[in-house]
Amino acid sequence: MVQRQSEGIKKGNGPSHDQAVRNVVRFLREHECEVYTEWYEFWSAKFVKENKWKKEPGHQYDIVARRLINDVPFGKQYFIEIDGEKHGHTEPQINDGMAEKWVTEQLRQKIIRLPKVECLGTATDRQIFFNDKLCDPI
Repeated sequence: MVQRQSEGIKKGNGPSHDQAVRNVVRFLREHECEVYTEWYEFWSAKFVKENKWKKEPGHQYDIVARRLINDVPFGKQYFIEIDGEKHGHTEPQINDGMAEKWVTEQLRQKIIRLPKVECLGTATDRQIFFNDKLCDPI
């Protein structure tokens, strides 16, 4: 059976995902965070071997935000992922699970997952959502 390209899992980010990332970045910068997009983390060989990972040994996170705090070297850092429609499929869920495991267990950092649809709402709706989901952690 031949699968049509339009039916497969799409690789890369689409325009709505990019807009969602821009909306989150704007909010974080307004709240005095250093913001990095498309942040790539290479996983250690030990982590890859322990988890029997056979694919690319790392992950590109949508956003890494850092807030500088007095007396805290490098401040607080957060990894933020925008989850869209393709995250309902098995392969992206497995990849996301490994990416989250790296952040929480190896880096001992927090990962924040945001639904793409919420990041694309009206300006007022986004502001309420971001205040609720992002202000406490950052």
